[in-house]
Amino acid sequence: MTGGDTDLDLARLVIERSYEIPEFMVKHGVKLQKAYSGTPHLSRTNAFFLGGGRGLLNSYYRSAEELGIDILYSSSVEDLLVSGDTFEKAVIATPRGRVLVGGKTLVAASGGFRGQYRVAQEILGRSC
Repeated sequence: MTGGDTDLDLARLVIERSYEIPEFMVKHGVKLQKAYSGTPHLSRTNAFFLGGGRGLLNSYYRSAEELGIDILYSSSVEDLLVSGDTFEKAVIATPRGRVLVGGKTLVAASGGFRGQYRVAQEILGRSC
């Protein structure tokens, strides 16, 4: 899938810590359910959540809002302000105009598989 461009340390970390994911999901309001009949073999490796993908995202949105996290809908990142290897701010185009958003951490989450990786490379002009 990555054409040999896999960060092996990151891949190992994800695999080793993946057992924590169901607990995180439930903590943030996701309701898990048993696998549908006919798919018992998937219950070992897959989580099934009530309401499907929409239910999952709605749970996460509610949890984020309860934690005081702002979510900017219909918005896009136009630029990232980075100092060395440290994220400082993002320039975001919103329906109400451009805003500058700072934070301790940047989570780039849009596009398809590896889509955001390529966007980040393009914005930063270097390998991520």
